[in-house]
Amino acid sequence: MNPISFLLSLVLIVWIGVGSYIYTCVYWQLCDGWRTPTQTEVKSEPEKQPEVKTPDPAPDTAQKEPPVKLSEKEKEILTATHTVYFALGSTQLLASPETEKFFTILKEYLQKSPTSKIVITGHTDNVGSAENNLQYGKNRAEAVKAQLIARGLPTAQIITDSKGMTVPIADNESEAGRQKNRRAEIVFQQ
Repeated sequence: MNPISFLLSLVLIVWIGVGSYIYTCVYWQLCDGWRTPTQTEVKSEPEKQPEVKTPDPAPDTAQKEPPVKLSEKEKEILTATHTVYFALGSTQLLASPETEKFFTILKEYLQKSPTSKIVITGHTDNVGSAENNLQYGKNRAEAVKAQLIARGLPTAQIITDSKGMTVPIADNESEAGRQKNRRAEIVFQQ
């Protein structure tokens, strides 16, 4: 192979690679899950603890966790579905004062009530394939989970899920509607 053919082949390969990256990552914005996560996006896996079997206490001697006292405002906040929004092609939360307040109350409650759990469900708009959006929704739920763990919430009390683009709350035909669909919903479970 002569040097000019080799050079042209190399330029062609680079051109195809750059074009594929631009089409996939910039135009369709599908590469967010492949990049190196930032500190706030790092997934935290719970440490595996050895399983210890303990005898079940007798039904009449079993102790139940005392109910945690909540103010009316805290009850209202915890029983409502809280929604966190994301920018296009991102797993970075769009911060708001309401979210900060919710995270603070949630942390206080979950620390007082170790048997309670929350479910974080990630959602997307309809840009891209259903399979990619399902994974993207999961990545968004995991990003919220990472934020909560970084704030001191116990990992075992957080469950993540994804609905992808299957449960829109707004019209996907407009940018404003798609923005509302790029979200994670946090639901408290007792």
